[in-house]
Amino acid sequence: MTPANLVNDLLSKALRGEPVFWPTTQDEAFENSFLDMSSAHEAQSLLHHSLSKTASWETWPERVRETVTREVLFQGVQKLLRKKELARVLKALHQKEISVFLMKGMPLSYAIYPYPHLRPCSDIDLLIQKDDFETVKETMAHFGYAMPNAVSGDFVSHQCTFVRKDRHGIEHAYDFHWRISNPALFSNLLSFEEIQEKSIGVSPLGKHARALCPEHALLLACVHRVAHHHDEEKLIWLYDIHLLTQKMGPRQMENFVRLAKEKKVAQICRRGLLLTKKWLGSPLPEGLLEDLDANAKRGELSAHYLKPGNVFLRDMTLNLKTLRRRDRLKLFIEIAFPPADYMFRKYAVSNPNPFLLPLLYIHRGFRGIPK
Repeated sequence: MTPANLVNDLLSKALRGEPVFWPTTQDEAFENSFLDMSSAHEAQSLLHHSLSKTASWETWPERVRETVTREVLFQGVQKLLRKKELARVLKALHQKEISVFLMKGMPLSYAIYPYPHLRPCSDIDLLIQKDDFETVKETMAHFGYAMPNAVSGDFVSHQCTFVRKDRHGIEHAYDFHWRISNPALFSNLLSFEEIQEKSIGVSPLGKHARALCPEHALLLACVHRVAHHHDEEKLIWLYDIHLLTQKMGPRQMENFVRLAKEKKVAQICRRGLLLTKKWLGSPLPEGLLEDLDANAKRGELSAHYLKPGNVFLRDMTLNLKTLRRRDRLKLFIEIAFPPADYMFRKYAVSNPNPFLLPLLYIHRGFRGIPK
């Protein structure tokens, strides 16, 4: 077994709740690999939660235990600070009569995890209506947030990020989305109105905190890891799926399957559930995978996201297939010719000169040709 496979095996067994003893034949290099990979999986807090009170934990190297424990403490402090900041942001947006719905990690950490710090969140994702974006922008600027340089347009991106660092050195990042996903094939997967109708409160995050219902959250959890992360088998995302399936009742699971079929993402959802079963041993309702597979065999364009190949080419091809003819050219223009302010910031031009812009576009084009 390769070191990478051994690390994955240790993590998988630990998160399944099995006693895991450290392999005595491994050296310091393996310890480093374990710490790097468990960090990349964002699974160290879960690992500590599963093993720290078991006899097997004492067999783990002291350096590994100390590093994992420090990560747990850091996640706990960070989560409390981010919770307080989120309450402030949500209150301000509520006062301006802006409807906001939390997505992905942050609401899940309070809704389905035993303790919030077990679910790390590098940013906070929120869904808004596009017409409210300028008000959101003003609100976040008032709180000291800045927007990192990023390509923008009507088709190339359906979100905007705001970032600031607090006095404790903790970075707060908010991703405001006006569509559920950037790829055209998934951008209308769930509309604002659909989410609003079924949304639920997340009381630990305050009276203004609302999030996706379990069926929508599970659908997004399955799709996001494929649409944006190329079917990456990252444990924290699979653990989201694992906990959601355990929390949902039979009726909710039936609604989820119906949604997956209607939205033509049954094969992607089946893939997420299969991986969750493989890594975490998740018990699934009888016939669920077969039901999704029967629908998937009818053919779904979204299933192309599960195939290997050039990611950029695949994304462009599927975006062009999905968009209307008149919008395809707009997408190409947004990718090839981003706004001037983006280009000047991208290339660190201290004295922006419009005559320099064509040269920057040519340079960008030549760099993009290998893709």
